[in-house]
Amino acid sequence: MRRYIVKRLLLAVPTILGAVTLVFVAIHLAPGDPAALFIPPDLPAGETEEAYARIRAQYGFDQPLHIQYVRYVTRLAQLDLGQSIRQKTSVGEDLSRRIPNTVQLGLLALTISAMLGPNLQNTILAIGIAFTPYLARIVRGEALVAHDGFSARYDLDRIKGVFSRPAHKLAGQSYVGKVLVLDTAKGGVATAWMLHEMTSRGVVPLALVLNSVNPILAQGAALGDVPMLAGFDEDITLAVPKDAEVEIDPSAGTLRIIGVGSP
Repeated sequence: MRRYIVKRLLLAVPTILGAVTLVFVAIHLAPGDPAALFIPPDLPAGETEEAYARIRAQYGFDQPLHIQYVRYVTRLAQLDLGQSIRQKTSVGEDLSRRIPNTVQLGLLALTISAMLGPNLQNTILAIGIAFTPYLARIVRGEALVAHDGFSARYDLDRIKGVFSRPAHKLAGQSYVGKVLVLDTAKGGVATAWMLHEMTSRGVVPLALVLNSVNPILAQGAALGDVPMLAGFDEDITLAVPKDAEVEIDPSAGTLRIIGVGSP
C-alpha cells in the first residue's frame, strides 16, 4: 500500500506540471495584453504607456517566455499565488480564510449525498408518481428482458422503434408497447427529452423496469409519461422470464408476473 501511494504521488507530478503548462500557454495565446487588466479605464491617455511599461516590468511581462514560465512554476511551487487584481490582497491569504468554510460545506454535502444517494432514484420516482397521475397507472404487457442498459440516445432507433446498437442484447427487437426490463438506464438530460419526444410520436416503451436509474432519467420518465420502476432487492432481469407477461403498479412499487409464454 505504501509503495502504491508513493507511486501515485509521483505520477501526480507530471500531471500537475502538464496542467500548469497548459494554463500558462493558454494565457499567453489569448488575445490582448495582460497588463491591460491593471490599467484603470479612466487613466489619462498621456500616462497609459508609462503605466503599461511599469506593470510589465513589475510582473515580468517584459521578460522572455521561458523566464516567465520558470518564475510562474517556481512561485506556484512555493504556494505564492500572487495578488488579487480586484481586492489588492494576497490570493493565498484569501484562500486560507475561505477554505475552512469550503471544507465544511463539502463535508456536509458529502454526508447528505451518502445518506440520500442510495434512495434518491426511488424518492424522485415517488414524487413523480404522486404529482403525475398518469405515471401511477397500472400497466400490463409483454416483457422484453435483458441484462443490458437503456439509452434512448445510443441504443435505440427512435424512428423505427427498435434497439439499433449492434452490441445490445436486444438489437433488432422492437421496444414499442413493451415493458422493458433492463439492468440500468444510461444518459442524462438528452435521453430524458428523447423519452418525451418518443411519447409524442407514439414510438415508446409501455414502461421501464430497471435495477437502477439515475435521477435525471427518473425525471425524464415523468416528463415523457413513461411508467417506471427501479431499485429492487434482487436482479430484476433474472427474476422476470424473457417471454413473460407482467403487470406493474408504480404506486405500490410492485411487479407481478401474470403468465409465461410457450417455450
